[in-house]
Amino acid sequence: EGFDVVILQEDLPETDVASFHEYAMRFHDHAKAAGTETLLLMAWSYERLGWITTEGIAEAHWSIARRLGTRVAPVALAWQT
Repeated sequence: EGFDVVILQEDLPETDVASFHEYAMRFHDHAKAAGTETLLLMAWSYERLGWITTEGIAEAHWSIARRLGTRVAPVALAWQT
């Protein structure tokens, strides 16, 4: 049988926002066609790849989530404390 939710996690510091958004849309479209909800798991930034901050990662996730009408699990924000 199908799944209720598919969780997508992008290691954003290893890629870029444009490809994250592109592939989030692609996977979301497939999940939606199968009757499955998409949930974006927001990973965190790390020193080795300092081109994007946690705030930048959060904005990338919130913006594509709004566009897709899906939810975000903001795990990265828990690592800020």
